[in-house]
Formats: sequence, structure tokens, C-alpha cells
Amino acid sequence: HIYKPKYESNISGLNEITLPNYYALLASSLVDVTKTSADDYRGTVHLDYVLDEETGEERLAPVEVVHAGTIADMSYPMYIYANVPFYRHATLNRVIDSGLVGRMFKEGHGGSDVSAIKRLTKQEKTMNEYLDVYANNAKNVTRHNSKIFSHFKNVFFNTTGVDEYLKPMPDRNKHSKLFPMNINLKFKTENSGLFVKLLNDCDLDGKFMTGIYQGFAKRSNKYEIRKRKFVEMTENPIEKIDEEGFPYNVFELKNNTKDLKFLNVFDWWNESYKSGGVEKEIAFIGRATESVKIATDKPHRYRFENTAKHLKFASLFRKFLEVKFAATNRDYLDLIKGKQSYVETVLYRIIKRGGTPTGPNRRTPVIQNIWIMNSPDLDVLDFFDTQVHYDKKYRYDIIAYKLIVGAKYRYKDLRISKRISGT
Repeated sequence: HIYKPKYESNISGLNEITLPNYYALLASSLVDVTKTSADDYRGTVHLDYVLDEETGEERLAPVEVVHAGTIADMSYPMYIYANVPFYRHATLNRVIDSGLVGRMFKEGHGGSDVSAIKRLTKQEKTMNEYLDVYANNAKNVTRHNSKIFSHFKNVFFNTTGVDEYLKPMPDRNKHSKLFPMNINLKFKTENSGLFVKLLNDCDLDGKFMTGIYQGFAKRSNKYEIRKRKFVEMTENPIEKIDEEGFPYNVFELKNNTKDLKFLNVFDWWNESYKSGGVEKEIAFIGRATESVKIATDKPHRYRFENTAKHLKFASLFRKFLEVKFAATNRDYLDLIKGKQSYVETVLYRIIKRGGTPTGPNRRTPVIQNIWIMNSPDLDVLDFFDTQVHYDKKYRYDIIAYKLIVGAKYRYKDLRISKRISGT
């Protein structure tokens, strides 16, 4: 959008994960810097005017306090978010003034800029000021505390984060143009199903995402990823001409056997149930919900909550398999006929690549992973990547992780009905 020579010069040589991240900045702009302690939200039950159901008139009545960090709380109090990865990244570990970050996306006019012909908006002027401070301090902060940026090797959007930040909105496109440059990825998502709802109901969407990350990206021994042969069915349209000369389409079905990596859900549950969360090299964007707290609880402080959530999941998952799919369970004949199993897209992974290809396969190095839960309320995913350098090529691979309800069968009590040879 805008080439800023001084900015580009100052950030040259920095890894992309060090550059300003739109979503980290947007979430940080919502942080209420006046709420610096839990007492700001505890308080006492206060009175407010409510509508009397019987008389229809307003009257004073006790109103329940919404505590910070609960599902009902949509705020971002400083005492909760001061040390979360996205806030430390956006403020360069508090080097950048919180007031500058807080007014980043406020509407209004900011006055004239001597270096510009047109009148700058308040947002544009604030962004210019922010980028100047960011570029002047980023390298120094990187040398002294690189962990601030290493969290952004893997950026996570759980269901709440997706609903709040990744739905297509006019403001998002407008915000993205404030940055010197960005890459917009937009694609239609597949409908989520009962398994995603189950994870959300148990606040385990974040824990499931970090389990997939540890298994497929980190190749951790905790979450064993195995390979198994799957049958892939594809439909290819073929145009034909009828007797009257009109074209029509028929679909040709093809079956291919492929070796695919998979993680058994029961194996995930068993390890996730007894293990804490992950803190290293991950950053959740959005509110610190129960889901995020459990997923990032490395010291296992929320052991009781983690146990309760997993026991609830086990009970519901059993019903999920026994009741919800009674009509779609496959018997042996269904397997022979190639009847499809239940399949559901649970989450997406965007692999961002860039740089010089390396290794025997000449693969472009991975810069960053974006993990996105498949929210029930999401039809189109609209993602803006502002962590990009000028005049550099990037490649984005999009992977969908799917739940497949498989089936096992075995042969037993085999008897010889006809002898083919004498041996």
C-alpha cells in the first residue's frame, strides 16, 4: 500500500514474526489500561435500573457483576492481558506507549502531515507514529528478549478468536490498508459439525488445537502421529453431448489409495487429560477464555478445570459415537461397497513459507503457522498477513484437519472349506 523507505530500512534483516501483526495490534488496542487489578472488576453487587416484569416499570435492583476473564466478559482488562504474547508483541514488551496502541483504530481526522499531499485520517497518522517507534526499537528488543517474538511462530485463533477477528468485515479491509503492505487470504470454509460443537461446549477447542500442533508440527512423542492407507474418492465433471446436440455433465468417480497421517482422538484425549498446556512458541489471539487458559497452562495450575473438562468430553464423545451416528454407522457390507464414513473439518492450518529452498527436496522454509478453528458461525475466512517484507515472495499452504469416524473389522473362526492342493 505505502512504501516507507525509513521503515523498510530499519526492519530489513528482521524475521517476519518480528514485524507488526495486525491481529495482535487490534486485540491490544482493546485493552483497558485503567483496569490494573482484579479489584477493578470484583467490587460489590451494585444497583441499577431494571424492567419489572409484572408492572412494566423501571425499578432499582441488584445487578450481577461480570467478572473479568469469564465468558460473559467481553472486555480486555490490563491486569489480565499485560503479559499475554499478543500484547507484549504489539507494544514491544511495553516499549511502545499503551495510549498510542489504544487509539490506533479510533475514527477521526488527525490533521495535516507535512510529508503528505492529502489530509491524513487519525488512524493513518497514529499508524505512522506507531511504525516509526516500532521500527526504531524492534531490533534492540529482539536482541534483549527474542522470546517475545518467538511466540508468533504459531498463531492460534480458537473459536472465540475466529468469531471476533476472522469474519469478513468492512473495517478489517480498511485497517489492513494502514499497514505498509499485507497479503489477504480469503476462502470459503466447510461447515463444522457436531465434534467442533462438542469441543466448544467442553472448552477444549484450544487444547485440541495445541495437541494437533504438537503432533503434526512439532512431532512430539506425546501425540503419536501414524500413517494409514485411506481411500480418496474424487468426482470429475465430464461434458458430453446428448442426441439433440445439447451439452450435459456427468461425473466420473475415481478411487485412489493414499497414505495419510492421522492422530487417534482417544490417544489425544489420554495425553491431553493428564498433561498441562503449551506456552512456548505459541500465541492465542483474543480473549483469555477458559479454552485459552487450559490450552496454555504449562504449570498445570488449572488441573481441576482440565480434568473436569476432559471427563465431560469423554461422556459426550461416547454419546457422539453411539447415538448421533446410529444412522450412519457402517457394517461390513457398507465397507465393501465403499460407503463413506462420517467426515468433519475441525480446523485449518496456514503454513507460510518464504526464502531460499533448502534440503534434498528443495523445500521453501516455513516461517510461520496460523492455526484456525472451524467455527460454526464462519462461512468465509478473511485473513490479513501484515508480517511481510517488501519485494519478497511468499507461499501459503492451507491444510484442513478432518475428523473421520473409522471402522475396524477382523476375521475369526476361519475354516478350510476346500483344499486347493495336497500340501
